[in-house]
Amino acid sequence: MPSKEQLQPKKNQKPQPDFQLMLDVITHKCSVVQLHDIMDRYELTALNYNSIGNAFRELGAYEKAEKAYLRSIEMAPSYDESYGNLLSLYIKTQNFDNYEDIYKKGMENADKKSFIIYQDGRHHFLQGNYEMALTAARANFMDEGFEDELIFDLGLRALIQLIRKGDNREAYIEEAFKLWEIARTTIPDSDTVREFTHFFEEE
Repeated sequence: MPSKEQLQPKKNQKPQPDFQLMLDVITHKCSVVQLHDIMDRYELTALNYNSIGNAFRELGAYEKAEKAYLRSIEMAPSYDESYGNLLSLYIKTQNFDNYEDIYKKGMENADKKSFIIYQDGRHHFLQGNYEMALTAARANFMDEGFEDELIFDLGLRALIQLIRKGDNREAYIEEAFKLWEIARTTIPDSDTVREFTHFFEEE
């Protein structure tokens, strides 16, 4: 139970941002100048900094986005979204000097690992390491129980690339078909299911 002293507002304590202001941040309606003003004027949470990082990234202010994500991680080391978003930023900007450190830190500290593993899988996919991308997708299936369209998409795309390479083709086709069948039940109206339905019809 907080003490009376803890409940008292601190001298010079910054106010918290209101709902509409953060909604503007989340829906990317703020400029770089406005985002800086929010960071200067308000007492922000780790979730707020993560949202501001996303907004900076949308505006192409990648260094500022990185700083916001790092601040979010500093405030809440167990919050997986900030790790995943920062890894995604590093992939986009090809900043692999810091990539491994953030990946390891996220895997050690985050309460949930799925978004972090997904981003690492996407990193491997973009480098042409389709088996490693598939391994990341499989790890998410075990962790999340087949619910995330992004993970289905990553797994199916990796499998299709492996099928096209020709090695172990039959085994990969069987795995891809099983995954597609699960996706059709779990996320039947998704773009992923519609896109890969055409692939399996051709196969």
